[in-house]
Amino acid sequence: GERDPEIYGAVARRFPRQIVGILIRDVGGEAGFDARLAAAFAGVPADRWLAFRDPAEIGWLPLRR
Repeated sequence: GERDPEIYGAVARRFPRQIVGILIRDVGGEAGFDARLAAAFAGVPADRWLAFRDPAEIGWLPLRR
């Protein structure tokens, strides 16, 4: 399976000043996904990452272009 949460969590811990935020899309169907995210982002401030299902949930984010 994909290892994105674990990779992004490790990068965020190693380079905390260089990471503005991390967005992880939950495509559904994975048992234990919330626990997996909690483990992957342990030590990463909760305001630095967000899991979402529907892209409309993140439409409010002020993304730089």
